[in-house]
Amino acid sequence: MIPFTYYGDLLGVGNYYRLSSKVAQDKLHEFYNETFHTLRNYVSQNGQNRIEMFSDSLFVIGVDAIEGLRCLGVLYGNLLRKDLLLRGGMVEGMLSFEPRVTIENFEKRLPKDDTLAKAAGLEKSQKGSRLLIENTLVAKLMGVCPDWLTHEGYIRTKMNSPLNGDVLRWIAPTPDSQGYEYLYYWTNGIQKCEFKIRSKHLMKLASLQDSPGKEQCQETARLIGRCEIRFTEANEAFGQPSADPGDTVP
Repeated sequence: MIPFTYYGDLLGVGNYYRLSSKVAQDKLHEFYNETFHTLRNYVSQNGQNRIEMFSDSLFVIGVDAIEGLRCLGVLYGNLLRKDLLLRGGMVEGMLSFEPRVTIENFEKRLPKDDTLAKAAGLEKSQKGSRLLIENTLVAKLMGVCPDWLTHEGYIRTKMNSPLNGDVLRWIAPTPDSQGYEYLYYWTNGIQKCEFKIRSKHLMKLASLQDSPGKEQCQETARLIGRCEIRFTEANEAFGQPSADPGDTVP
């Protein structure tokens, strides 16, 4: 198991506050409620797992990056279906703080190392609702299937079924080849038509906004397209036919 720290932000909160405090608060309530319901069992699995939420920020610190990706992937998908765009980065190492002398109502939280700085920097490196993963962490996770570190390697060896393949199969290089992302928009039983429906919806939202909201929706729609491609490749690997494109999403 590889310990990790994830740091993410809910996109667009500043714009919601410009509309009204109530609009922003309603969005944050929805974000908090969905995160709680999706991840509440995660912290009970191991006493070292921690989740912290502050304003529009989310911290997930855990002992197993594979399980962390598995749970965060579900959260991202659930949030996106509610038009809540979360963007964040996962790095190796558990965030911890130096013990400091304090007094009542004076708390000091100085990070012991650069884990938080790396996660925060990774979060801001791409646009859209993205789950980005540190390159060195991906290299360790992919030790059981190094061919999957590239798109062509995955396509060539997708028939393999490595340990934790249900998670590793959805890690892919970003389009600019600067790093890696988790192609989170999939669930067991998802219909193929849902990818295009979700992408079309996001592009409609993009057309109604100026920057930066426009780019955030556009890049999220492009991510959905990449998820669809990987979803199709995975189905072919397991010999599972894709759903009829004419099917409707419930």
